Amino acid sequence: MLDRTTKLVTYQTYIDGKWVDAASGKTLQSSDPYTGEPWALIPECDKTDVDRAVEAASRAFDSGPWPQMTPTARGQAMRRIAQLIEKQAQHLGEI
Repeated sequence: MLDRTTKLVTYQTYIDGKWVDAASGKTLQSSDPYTGEPWALIPECDKTDVDRAVEAASRAFDSGPWPQMTPTARGQAMRRIAQLIEKQAQHLGEI
């Protein structure tokens, strides 16, 4: 049961360079598996959101900076992403 004094963390989806809610506006409530207490609201994405994300990713891959980069630069970018993920591993694991 949700304690109305508890502030849930609200997340969004990252699509086309912007943090956005699900197109439907719907969210899913996530509960802490240890306590059973709700702690977050997560966008309930559907086909519309997936289509938007795939279209944006395809556009970025075809016409963004990625196709203009050398393989070495792409490798450096991927290593940087890995470093950022590793740096935030604890937080990512918690969420």
